[in-house]
Amino acid sequence: MAVQVVRRLLPWLLGGALVLAAAGIVAAATTNPPDDRDVGGVVVVSPSPAPTTPPSSSPSPSAATGSTVSPVPPSDDDDDDDATDHDDDTDDGDD
Repeated sequence: MAVQVVRRLLPWLLGGALVLAAAGIVAAATTNPPDDRDVGGVVVVSPSPAPTTPPSSSPSPSAATGSTVSPVPPSDDDDDDDATDHDDDTDDGDD
């Protein structure tokens, strides 16, 4: 009879010890403050200084290259009513 009691009680004791150990680990991990690390000196970010030359005197990008690029014309199959467009604009709000 004592063997049966030990066989029933031992898993409960081991399970309880495991739960207490896990709870202790979680409590220790969440209550301890993080370690302070020396990451270097303080960095102060200030706004960039004003440009010394006025922007109007800088050359334009098209003048620097000597050529201009025209925009791409729209394709014939660019249609707003695509078959893959499943957005229903007539939403009555009762979804």
